Amino acid sequence: SEEWRTQMHDTLVNHKREALVQHKTQSANLQKQLEAVSLERDGLEHRKDKLLDELNEMEEAIKSLEEQIRQHSNKSAITDGRVNVAHARKKKRLDEEYEVLLEAVHTKRDQISDVDSKITACNDRRQEKEDAMKALERQLVEILVEQQKRLLGILTEAGRAAKIYGDAVKADKRAEDALHDHE
Repeated sequence: SEEWRTQMHDTLVNHKREALVQHKTQSANLQKQLEAVSLERDGLEHRKDKLLDELNEMEEAIKSLEEQIRQHSNKSAITDGRVNVAHARKKKRLDEEYEVLLEAVHTKRDQISDVDSKITACNDRRQEKEDAMKALERQLVEILVEQQKRLLGILTEAGRAAKIYGDAVKADKRAEDALHDHE
């Protein structure tokens, strides 16, 4: 009886102990990495939202500037037979502002594309970490199933031994009773 308890205790405490300790360490490490990737992704999402807001403001500024250019183009550069220099300068300034804004929108879209690539990379890393975590969990389940099988084996063996002992006690009792009956 004490032998079976010792075997069961040993199975529960020591069976694949190093693998279980290693699993715990790897699991904690993967969890930290998942949290880091999640924080990085949240930061990138926040940055993308900010860039999209800035892009929307720039696009609104372009529309406004296009309207100013349209209105300005409806007025003639020649007034009373003379060239209006101020009109020409304003047209040039509006065209330059328009060009600068278009370039800035292009740059902003490149930045958004770059952030999108980083978000995709974060998602890929997160998926890799989650897959590794699932593999670790499968290994843990395998160890626990193996541990259960060993415990069942010990209990089955203990049950057999108890039955054999019980049968022997009964046989001994019958023999003793038979011996007393003959006396």
